[in-house]
Amino acid sequence: MLTPITRYTLATHDGPYADWPLETPLLCDGVPTGCRVPGFVIEGQYRWGDHVLLINSWDCPFEESYDFLLLDTAHRVVARTSLGAPYATYLLHAHWPVDANSVRLHFQERFCCTIVIDAPSGWLRRRHRVRLVRHLTAPSDERTQASIRALQASLEAIARVTGPAAPDR
Repeated sequence: MLTPITRYTLATHDGPYADWPLETPLLCDGVPTGCRVPGFVIEGQYRWGDHVLLINSWDCPFEESYDFLLLDTAHRVVARTSLGAPYATYLLHAHWPVDANSVRLHFQERFCCTIVIDAPSGWLRRRHRVRLVRHLTAPSDERTQASIRALQASLEAIARVTGPAAPDR
């Protein structure tokens, strides 16, 4: 089962954002692990058996992207996938375990994905795999629908404070 944890953090970078390296040292309970991972912010982390799933972002305004990393007990990346595209953004609103090997991700509006962890299975797949499943329509389960409603309510509250958006010209 995927269990939320809070043991991992990333080292901070100094200087201008444009000069930051593409990998960041990973800390476990504040202690360096010797591993460097892509990203600048850990958005979520889950224990999965002897492994850890990290959801990392690049914290880049207007071009937010994510890396999903499966680490072994030695903090080595054993599987990885990502979500992102140049000049596109994915703003993560919420995430939660769906079953023993998957995590639902709710991004802006009704856009949802599921991260699925596949264990090795025989001679055809000898390594772990992390898959990103994009949903064409938002799943209808109550947790996903509640997350969508919460995001809509939050955006409506912001709109009441800031006023209506100006039309594009």
